[in-house]
Formats: sequence, C-alpha cells, structure tokens
Amino acid sequence: MSGRSALVLVALLVGAAGARADEPEDSTNIALRAKTRFDTGRAHFEAGRYRDALVELGAAYALAPFPELLYNIARCHEALGEVEPALAGYRTYRVLASGEARVDVDERIARLAARGTGPAPPPIVTRRPIYKRAWFWGVLGGSAAALAVGAGVGAWAAGRADSAQLVPHLR
Repeated sequence: MSGRSALVLVALLVGAAGARADEPEDSTNIALRAKTRFDTGRAHFEAGRYRDALVELGAAYALAPFPELLYNIARCHEALGEVEPALAGYRTYRVLASGEARVDVDERIARLAARGTGPAPPPIVTRRPIYKRAWFWGVLGGSAAALAVGAGVGAWAAGRADSAQLVPHLR
C-alpha cells in the first residue's frame, strides 16, 4: 500500500469524523470503525496476508465508501493474482480519483491488461483407478474364462490321448 494513498485515506477518514459534528454521533463512530478496519487491513497487507486485508478493506469500504479504499482493495486482488477483480477495482477508482492519482492507476491498469488473464488452466481430470472400471473386470473375467476353457480342453485332449494309447483302433 503506497504511503500517499494511506495518508490520503487517513486524512479523509479523520476529516469525515470531525467534519460532521452537526450529524449524530453515529457517523463519527462509523468513520472511526472504518479507520480501524483500514488500519487492520493495511497491517495485513504489509504482512502479506492479502486475503485478510481484502476482508478488512472491504468492511472499511462498506462503512465509509472512500474511493481510496477501492484502490487498496484492487491492490489486494492484484497481489492475490486475481487480475479481473483488480482491473475492475482500478478502473472504478480511476473514474472517482483526482488527476494526479490517475497516473499511477493508468500504469497499473496497462500492466495488468497487458498481462491479461492468460489461458485458462487445464481442467483437473480425476481418473478412477483401473480396478474400478467395468472394462477391466470384463477383460479379467474373459481372460479367466478363456484360461478355464483352455485348461478344460487341454485336460480333455490329454485324457483322450491317454485313452487312444490303450485302444489302438481309436487312432
């Protein structure tokens, strides 16, 4: 998370808490809770726990929908390798961001778009073990039957040959 975006977000959150003194105290509590969620998300991001950071930043955005949070959420998606959600987040932030912030976002969008989603990963094919396939048992049973028939014919022929030696006229 860049220092610039973190400082801007903290200033916005603190400003939102102080600037709305005429509103009920609930809005101040919401801004403080959003800042707490943002700080927790930033700590997760800096520790490399991007999925946890994504949850915390999403919760902060739900409490206080500042555009800078969209930028940070997109960075989490990018760090997780989720190109499409990252691009969507950066593009939404770009629409809402000021001119100076757009330069960094344009570079990130261009880099992610060039990388693209790439080819879809091959589907995971799970193969059943051979002994669980019907054709295996058909071949095995057919082979066993052929062996049994062959042994029976062999025994019959051997028995016939022995009897032929005893009775000379059967040859």
